[in-house]
Amino acid sequence: MLATQSGIDFGVLQLETRARKHLLWAMSDALSLVQKSIAENQLGHFEAALKLAEQAVRQRQGGVAAYLCAAFAAAKLQGHEASLAWFNRALATHPLNTLALGGRANLLRTMDRAADGLEDCRRWVALDPQNGAAHLCLAQTYQALGRDEEALVPYANASGRLAAPAETLTDWSILLLEMGRRDDGLKVLDRAFAADSGFAAAWYTRSNSKKSVPGDPDTEAMEALLPATPPQEPRAVRDATLLHYALAKAYTDQRAIPQALAHLAAGSRLKRAEFNYDSNIDAATMASLAAAFSAQTVEHLRSLGNPSELPLFILGMPRSGTSLVEQILASHPLVHGGGESPRMDALVQELGANYPHKVAELSEERRTAMAHRYLADLAAKMPPAPGVNVIRFTDKMPYNFLHVGLIHILFPQARIIHCVRNPLDTCLSCYTTLFTHGHEFSYDLTETGLYYRNYARLMAHWRETLPADRLIEVTYENVVDDIEAQARRLVEFCGLPWSNECLRFYETTRPVRTASLHQVRQPLYRGSVGRAAVFADGLAPLRAALGDLI
Repeated sequence: MLATQSGIDFGVLQLETRARKHLLWAMSDALSLVQKSIAENQLGHFEAALKLAEQAVRQRQGGVAAYLCAAFAAAKLQGHEASLAWFNRALATHPLNTLALGGRANLLRTMDRAADGLEDCRRWVALDPQNGAAHLCLAQTYQALGRDEEALVPYANASGRLAAPAETLTDWSILLLEMGRRDDGLKVLDRAFAADSGFAAAWYTRSNSKKSVPGDPDTEAMEALLPATPPQEPRAVRDATLLHYALAKAYTDQRAIPQALAHLAAGSRLKRAEFNYDSNIDAATMASLAAAFSAQTVEHLRSLGNPSELPLFILGMPRSGTSLVEQILASHPLVHGGGESPRMDALVQELGANYPHKVAELSEERRTAMAHRYLADLAAKMPPAPGVNVIRFTDKMPYNFLHVGLIHILFPQARIIHCVRNPLDTCLSCYTTLFTHGHEFSYDLTETGLYYRNYARLMAHWRETLPADRLIEVTYENVVDDIEAQARRLVEFCGLPWSNECLRFYETTRPVRTASLHQVRQPLYRGSVGRAAVFADGLAPLRAALGDLI
């Protein structure tokens, strides 16, 4: 099967090695263009694969497989839109092809356009009801749309039809945990272990869903699953990474700090090796944002911004308390918790290479269109709630701290809440978290500290630039010390009447899709305050990088 993170997933032909490719070339000059394209795709020769697929389409060879090969290669070479165009062409000529339907639906979900792919999922299920992948596609699409209850039955259907259901069962269990249905989630997770007792993601999920104690048999079991030598194959690397982070969590719970640090170091090395990261690029990016959004530029552009007060932005460093603040506010009957949204980042991407240094040249028409598009997306995500007039919609993407200037010129009346936590505790929490994607700075202690310094410098600029009644800071430690005082401060800042529901945030049943999903289901406790102290000298590189910030 050909598969990539671009969301394309189809199986036509397996050609896995360069040697086999050349053997096939030698055996037959009659090998089809599509077969050659598939081979080039699997070897990572995407330009050659795309040319062969385009030739096959022109010569009307290979049917829908030619379009799928082109979609796969185009995703790598030209991006999602180019790939989508090939899927559209495939379905224009083969509207009932299940591979094309599934491929387009998965791609649209990756593009944050899950609603556009929902009908493709439904058609795929209707055409091939015994196909577990079709039901899984439907479940993941409902989940991406925030329609979690509707995702549960397709997850059940998928797990009963897939030959190897451990991964699907684990994902289903995570959804239930995110929904606050802990007992149901752990039962489904047990089924994942029954399907594959060595499935690393299931062990990682279980480790993060409980408090480990000395003598916990899970610790010994996970240690036994680790490879004796450093893994090389991508799946083995992923599994080892998951196990190292799961064991680090278990040993931290048990206060076995040397073992925890050793597994964190091993896991972070494996993860860090997956990508190239240069902290100087982040430093330059944040400096350019501060330079482009000068106080004069912001004051000039904000005067023509959209007057809506609906968006409520909660931002800050990852692991700084943003999930807790959102949960408190989302418990208010007039607030909808929107979770982490890529909407603002998508608007930035649309501005291209001229952003941020030419932001002062953005036309009023362009800025108006951007604000309307953002609000239209909020309206589409607003759940039906008869009799309830929601007047605030949270956007809790931590990295929106990069976009505070843009947010303010688009929505000068919108409130922005900056979440702050002890720098050492924040950085340690980032370092000990295995994120789903991104956060590339967080897999090295020095790089984590440098990133924090750049973030702190940028936030100081935003504080000096924005009006005090549009941007406030909320300190995690203060929330823990006096939840009611801080909750009342937040509610007042948001222009809302007080609601006692905000003090019972841990009872709110909304889904939480962040690394804090377990913490926000509990009453406040001080266990995360001063957490870095127990790691002592193991954080020396981080302390050095943070310097005078601690």
